Amino acid sequence: MKTKRLHGRYWLIFVATLVLAAVLLVFFLQRTPLIPDGIRKQVSFVILYPEKKSQTVVDRPSLKYDSGQHTLSYRAKVGSGNLVISEQPTPENFTDIPQLYDKVLEQMHSYESLDTRYGKVALTKPDTSNNNQVGVINTNGTLMFVRAEQDLTTEQWRQFFNSLQLITP
Repeated sequence: MKTKRLHGRYWLIFVATLVLAAVLLVFFLQRTPLIPDGIRKQVSFVILYPEKKSQTVVDRPSLKYDSGQHTLSYRAKVGSGNLVISEQPTPENFTDIPQLYDKVLEQMHSYESLDTRYGKVALTKPDTSNNNQVGVINTNGTLMFVRAEQDLTTEQWRQFFNSLQLITP
């Protein structure tokens, strides 16, 4: 009888250890930073990044920072649409001469403007994008370009930009 009780205790300890390990694993997986520390330390501008709870799935291995160009880029997916995202500090010229930003959007063939929680997003179809849609926003000191490899609806664009969160340097 003593052996059964002892065996039962070992089994209980084993199960409790497994449960604790599972809880710790979930805790540590949730604490993985959205932007790896190595990249985050280099970036000097506000990063616009999809919230975890959004419909956007970020391809984390694609996340790269080009320190020479001061550009953060990554790939993501919204529904069945693939996105290529790049962000950089807002050029000083856009701050000094606000009309310059509007001129750039005009040259990118801006065809629609959306109101989002961070301001206006211009939907464009630049000559250089193989007729792909490109969403552009200039907010919080960051200029963001989002190229859709397949056309998105206006509502999908709005949902994407409204799902972004600000990550400060």
